[in-house]
Amino acid sequence: DTRDFDLDASLRSMMSGRAGTAASTTRATRTHRRGHLFGRPLEAWGQHKPPTLMGGGLGMTATVATSSSSDNVSSGNQAQEYRIEWSDSYKGMVRMYEQSVARTHDYYTLALFLADYPYCTEACLQLSIALFQLDRREWAMDLLKRTLWIYETASLSSFFDCRTSSSITSRTMSFSHEENKCFFQALFRLVQCSSMVGCNVTALAVSRFLLSLDSIHDPMATLLIMDYYALATQQNEHDQFIVDLVESKTIRIRKDTDSVSPINTDEDDRLGCDLVDMPNWGFSYALALYRLSLSLGNNADEEGEQQQQMMRQRADEALQRGLVSYPSMLQLLLEKNGVDTRVRSFQMDWPTVLQDYFTRAGSAFDLGHANTVAKGACDRVIRIFIQRHFKLWQSDPVLQWLYSNALFVSQTEGRSASVATTTMSVVPRALERYANVDPSDFLEFVAALPPDAENMVDPALVAPALALDPRRRRMLRFGPNHQNGQAMEQQQEEEQRRRMMHGGGIGPTGPPTAIDPDLPLMEIFWRSLLPWTTVDGIQPPPPPQR
Repeated sequence: DTRDFDLDASLRSMMSGRAGTAASTTRATRTHRRGHLFGRPLEAWGQHKPPTLMGGGLGMTATVATSSSSDNVSSGNQAQEYRIEWSDSYKGMVRMYEQSVARTHDYYTLALFLADYPYCTEACLQLSIALFQLDRREWAMDLLKRTLWIYETASLSSFFDCRTSSSITSRTMSFSHEENKCFFQALFRLVQCSSMVGCNVTALAVSRFLLSLDSIHDPMATLLIMDYYALATQQNEHDQFIVDLVESKTIRIRKDTDSVSPINTDEDDRLGCDLVDMPNWGFSYALALYRLSLSLGNNADEEGEQQQQMMRQRADEALQRGLVSYPSMLQLLLEKNGVDTRVRSFQMDWPTVLQDYFTRAGSAFDLGHANTVAKGACDRVIRIFIQRHFKLWQSDPVLQWLYSNALFVSQTEGRSASVATTTMSVVPRALERYANVDPSDFLEFVAALPPDAENMVDPALVAPALALDPRRRRMLRFGPNHQNGQAMEQQQEEEQRRRMMHGGGIGPTGPPTAIDPDLPLMEIFWRSLLPWTTVDGIQPPPPPQR
C-alpha cells in the first residue's frame, strides 16, 4: 500500500501503539495532502517547488510495453513502462556534477554544489549517503526526503496509483536507463532507513513497490531482503503474502536476464529457478506456513484443527526441503543464535542429529558439481539471510520445530516423496545474478566513519545545502575550464602556452578571454569593457595594426 510509504506517519503509528495500521490511520491525512506519499515537505524548503520538465527540471513519460518491445515484461503480458526524462538544463547540471564535483570526493564541495543546485537529485542523494556515513542521520534523512519529493513531484499521477494494478507486472521501469537509476537507488535507501529505525511496514511497502518496477531483473536485489521485512512485521497478512507470492510462481529467477528471450525456452527453464529454490525464500516460506498454522490453532472447532494440521504438514515439508537443499544453513542459524550444539538435553540432542544430518543431506547436495560463480553467489545470499533472519528463528518453539524436522531428515533414508521430488541436487545457476551483491548493503545499520572524521563536519558549510533556496546567489563557481573535466584542463594548458607565446597573454595581444557568468554583476560589467573579452555569438575585434 503506497500509504505506508510515509516513514514519519508509520513511526507515529508505532509510537502511539497502533503498529501496522499506518495506512488506515492516515487515510484522511492522505486525502488532504494527496501527492506527498513520502511525507510532507519540510518547512525549511519554503514554498518552492521543483521545476517541471519544460522549466528545466524533471518529468516522466509512459508508454505501453509488451514482451516483444521490452525485456521488463514477461511473455504474454503488457504493462505501462514509465521513464524519467531530463530537460536540457538538467542534463547540463548532471554533466557538471559528474565532471567537476563527483571526481573530487569532497563532501564540502558536494554541499556547496547542492546549495547552488538544490534540485539535482544525484547530488542530493550522494550527500545524504555521505552524511549517513558521518553519523549525521537527521540531515541525511532530510536530503533523502527531498530527493524522493523531487521525483514524486515529477512523476505522473498514475505511477504511484496501485489501485489500477491487476498484476505485479502492470507497471514497469527499466533500470538500464540512466535517468531512472537514481530513483531506484533513492527507494533502496528509504528501505534501508526504514529498517534501521525498526519500521518494517514501510520497508516492506517500499521494497514491494521497488520490486514491481522491474521484477524480471531485480536490479537492487530486493528479493534478498524483502522476505525478512514481511516476517519481521509479525502480521498474518504479510505471512500470507509470502505464501501467495511463492505459490503463485509469478517471479522466476533467471541466470542472465539480459539474454533471456520474451518466450520461455527449455534453456531458460534449466538455468532458472523459482522463489522457493532460493535459500532465503525457501526457509522464509516454511516459517510463514508455520506461523499461519499457529494462528489457525485459535479455532477450537474440528474444521479449524484439520486446517491447522494441513498447514503444519505443509510447513514441515517446506522446511525439510530447505534443510536438504542447503545443509549449511542449519549450522549457521544455530551458531548465530548461540545454540550450543555440543551438549544434549531431554528435548534436543543436537550432536547426534547434526552428525547424521550432514551425512545424509550433504550426500544429496553435491557442491562439487556446482558452478563456482553460483556457489559464491549462494554463499552471499546465505550470509545475508543469516545476518538478518537469525532473530526470527531464536524462540524456543521455532527451535523445537527446527530440531524435529532436522531429526526427521537425519533419520529418513529416502526422505518423504514430496520432499525428494522437489529437492535440488546442485546450486541453481540462476543465483549467479547476485554474485556481485555486497552483503553490507543489507545490514540494519550504516557503517560510519571513525569519530575523528565525524568531527570534521562543519555545520556552517552543510547548512546552505539543507536550506532549499534556489534564488540565492551561487556559492560554488565553475568557470569554463571546470565544466568539461580533463578535456577543459588540457585546453587551459594549451591556452596558457599560447599566452606565453604572445607575450604573457596580457592585454590585446593575448587570446580572447571568456567571462564567467557566475561572477558578481558589477565585475561582469567592468570585465565586459575590456577589449580582450568575448561574448558568445560576437566575433572579437581584430588586433590593432602595428
